[in-house]
Amino acid sequence: MKRVLDDAVVLVASAARLIVRYVCAMARAHGFRVFVVQAFPNQRKGRDALDASDSSTVRGEVIELLEALFAQGTKTFAPRPPDNGEPEKPTVSVTVHEPVVVSQGMVHVAVAMGESGSHRQATRTAKKPKNLEKWSPEQDHSVAFLFPRDIEDRFLIVVQTIKRRDPLKRLLSLMTRESYDRRKKAEAREKLDRKKARERREPLPAKQVHFKLLFEANQAADNEYLDSILSGADSATATFKSTRASSRGSNRPEVSRVLRITLRDADVQDVGRAIGRTWSARRRRGEKMTQVEGVSELAALLYERDLLDEDEGDRYENAAISVRSDARDTTTIAVDTLRDVFTYPVSDGPPSTWFYYDRVAPRVATIARQERLPISTIDPREVEECLKG
Repeated sequence: MKRVLDDAVVLVASAARLIVRYVCAMARAHGFRVFVVQAFPNQRKGRDALDASDSSTVRGEVIELLEALFAQGTKTFAPRPPDNGEPEKPTVSVTVHEPVVVSQGMVHVAVAMGESGSHRQATRTAKKPKNLEKWSPEQDHSVAFLFPRDIEDRFLIVVQTIKRRDPLKRLLSLMTRESYDRRKKAEAREKLDRKKARERREPLPAKQVHFKLLFEANQAADNEYLDSILSGADSATATFKSTRASSRGSNRPEVSRVLRITLRDADVQDVGRAIGRTWSARRRRGEKMTQVEGVSELAALLYERDLLDEDEGDRYENAAISVRSDARDTTTIAVDTLRDVFTYPVSDGPPSTWFYYDRVAPRVATIARQERLPISTIDPREVEECLKG
């Protein structure tokens, strides 16, 4: 066991670079995330999720919502006013393209997302630069809705990431807002029809049940993928950190104490697998988890293996395991990096439809089996042909 304890102040800039390097080392510019999703009528609390099978009302409603958003064009999300003199955040733009029904169980849609002012200009060889300061340059993200063959209250969404960003949160927000608008319009039409029937002294039409869809999406964690990272590990380091208020007046705290414990051989897989599966399972269930809880659980695992003294973890506020492979790639498993751990890599350059779904298909099959969802196998060639029109 090798332990390095550094009680000196560690500059926050150095710590930030360390974390970014750990998180990004295995990242590719293009990847994807998989989410397990449920749809609820009007409210989530106290309600059962609706059937989301490939013959369900939810599937039909999802297609209609996507088609409505496509017809409406680009939507924007204005930022909140900045605090403490911070620069104003950019306005996010989202453009939903026309959805394509690939099969009964799969609906594909491209969703473009960008930020106003994110690029000052666009250039091209031998051409005059184009000013983009008032524009929102967007990038297309592939989004696939995968509905199970049998009656289930869960379905999957696969969303493409570009430089670790994806548009799913914005897309589901737009879909819920559109579903609410549709409900209000349907209620207004029904009220008018009943009023007219009364005026004509005709039998009143039966009241219909109208609802808006609320979506709850939790990122799926593929245990086999986590195991593959750990089994290919050459070494790993458990890092604990404590912080204090910045002496420079910054809102970001300074790192004041760092404890690093080098893990070898079986400890890498045992500790990494145990803590990774525990944290990812909580995230999958939508449970919130604090840094303090993360520190406590990792410290307990290390104490069981005589790698940490009892109660020593109480001195720290953050904890993570950095796993290094033979190929010198590094992945960090921490409470606040699980989203990126389970961002599956695809390519550095923009992938073709076939190339992208060829990487997506086996991972979705594994996650569907793990979640016990009867999702049909994705055929990359079929998707490519459908999207060609």
